[in-house]
Amino acid sequence: MAKFILLEDVEVETVREGMEQWILLSPTPAGEALALLLTGEAPVRRGGRLAVRHDREVDRRLVTLIDGLISLRWDHPTFTQLELVGSSGLWEQEG
Repeated sequence: MAKFILLEDVEVETVREGMEQWILLSPTPAGEALALLLTGEAPVRRGGRLAVRHDREVDRRLVTLIDGLISLRWDHPTFTQLELVGSSGLWEQEG
């Protein structure tokens, strides 16, 4: 079983020799909302994490979400604000 840490609170776990993948999220309100958005169901809890089985439907929803966010940022650059966190504190990047 391989685990790839993408962000501090998100991991991808591969099981059964790469035949199955799970997205593991923190059990936070944001993690629960993302799991619900990707699956359309209440999240599955496994080992203290929220587990989302990565299948075609989850992949389709994930791509749609990413494309929508990119489109929003591209079409409305001043609407979406980015906050950058550095070692010396919080910096704000203005549109």
